[in-house]
Amino acid sequence: MDKISLQKRNMVKEVSMDMACNIGLAVQNSFPNGTMVIDRFHVVRLVMDTMQHIRVIFRWKAIAQENTAIKKAKEKKRMVLSRNTSKRRYEYHLDNILNFFDNRSTNANAESFNSKIKGFTANLRGDTDVKFFLFRLEKLFGH
Repeated sequence: MDKISLQKRNMVKEVSMDMACNIGLAVQNSFPNGTMVIDRFHVVRLVMDTMQHIRVIFRWKAIAQENTAIKKAKEKKRMVLSRNTSKRRYEYHLDNILNFFDNRSTNANAESFNSKIKGFTANLRGDTDVKFFLFRLEKLFGH
């Protein structure tokens, strides 16, 4: 800053900066008449970081509550459902349904691929050459 005269530095009215303390001190010493302005990007980033921190805290609380509810459900193995086949299927698979919450595993990729195969087969319009069908599947979806 010695290369710029004090007279010229006194003419600076505003200095845009981040929130680093050392920058603020440098601005105060170098531009005595300058108003320090924190760049909005840094303010938004601070707010977003704070919101993310709060979101994580709430998420961990929600996961803890969910895990408690799952544990209770596993212990009781009962929930109120209508008395039909759906209820029996639900009860039969309850332990495995609740196991989802251990690692949150999903078969979405397999389901998606299966859906693509079904769409592909629908477009064959009666073609029964299985070998050719598998060849086309491999060429379209294989790696």
